[in-house]
Amino acid sequence: MGKNFDSVDGNMNILMYNNTVKKIKDVKKGDTVYGVRYNGDKYQYVKSEVLIINKRRSNAVKITLNDGRTLICSPTHQWLTKMGWMFSFDDDTLGHGKFFLEKDVKMSGISGNLKDSYKESRLYMQGYFIGSQINCKNMTRFKGGETASLVLQEAGVTARLYNYLLYLGADATLDYCFAHDNDTNEYYVTAKLSIPYVQLVTFSERFSKKQG
Repeated sequence: MGKNFDSVDGNMNILMYNNTVKKIKDVKKGDTVYGVRYNGDKYQYVKSEVLIINKRRSNAVKITLNDGRTLICSPTHQWLTKMGWMFSFDDDTLGHGKFFLEKDVKMSGISGNLKDSYKESRLYMQGYFIGSQINCKNMTRFKGGETASLVLQEAGVTARLYNYLLYLGADATLDYCFAHDNDTNEYYVTAKLSIPYVQLVTFSERFSKKQG
């Protein structure tokens, strides 16, 4: 990510890549977690390996989210928001021209309800894949070709499905794109998920048999 993050409270929950949760104080070198790939325009959640663990003391601030959860961290910790990366709090140590969290700034999470993400089972992910196929706005027909694409009007749903497919072993990719709503004649920005056609058919046949 090219970002140098500062400290957070050791009791903070971290979402591991296997959809379990660990306290950050219990995370070890070599563990795999969800990381963020972000280029200033779009971001994706990717499998990331913990390379270094640093422990130290720091001044602390508390951030309260609208669902009642609180985050304790140093003032110079950065958070990914809908407006980009922002520092926690202006404590006069970072100089001018920095961006800090303010009230009503929307953060970016893996889902709309991050605290429940670790409860999602492998079977749930498979069902989500089948449900997305059934309800998608546009999907490449099963007529061949190397890649099938799936587009939903809600980009967050597509991004969630993308993370599930990565977890299930698919070679999926996610790209932001323009789409057209035939009902309203409006164009909007959403995400397009692409998956090798062979994998799409294999997953569809295998997962649909288990949904009964």
